[in-house]
Amino acid sequence: MAYKLSASKTYCGTAEAAKIYGCSERHIRYMVATKQIRFCQPLGARSFAYEVHEIKALAADRESQRKAGKLGGRRPGNRAS
Repeated sequence: MAYKLSASKTYCGTAEAAKIYGCSERHIRYMVATKQIRFCQPLGARSFAYEVHEIKALAADRESQRKAGKLGGRRPGNRAS
């Protein structure tokens, strides 16, 4: 579910950010803790909003690095047998 907290920006919660980035919610929280991603708005005591365009940009950068072989892990499309 996307949120409109600002007139020009679209935000999402942790679960949706994890879907966009292609990882778990726990990894999104880890990325916030290590300052790889910043949350934009607190929505409650334990929930935060992230800018959708920032998450998509990070996901695209990660995918391009994977395709180039500069990042560990499986390249997109490779499956374990």
